[in-house]
Amino acid sequence: MTRRTRIAVALAVGIAAVLAGLNWVSRRKEYRTVAEVRAQLVVAGVVPGAPVSRVLRVLDSLGAQHSAVDSAGVVSARIGLSFEDLFIHGDIFVAFRFDSSGHLVSQTVREKLTGP
Repeated sequence: MTRRTRIAVALAVGIAAVLAGLNWVSRRKEYRTVAEVRAQLVVAGVVPGAPVSRVLRVLDSLGAQHSAVDSAGVVSARIGLSFEDLFIHGDIFVAFRFDSSGHLVSQTVREKLTGP
């Protein structure tokens, strides 16, 4: 093995060690799951027939980023992280659909993974 090859290997091992360390340090301890979010919403009374005001209050209490009710009767919300790695992270998103009287008709909870 030539000196150049040894230096290249040592450099590659060093970079891999630094990336692994950054990955370990950047990990959060608590993540949310789709099932957990669904359960939290039910316990908080976000069920079919719930008024818009209740849904928005619950979203605020969860610290969620959310929209107002749009013209189609939909509120979109980002609940929080579900997964986090060095290059990829996941978020839990919920779409709430309301009828013309402002009562919840349905909700869709999903996880979306994003990365570079």
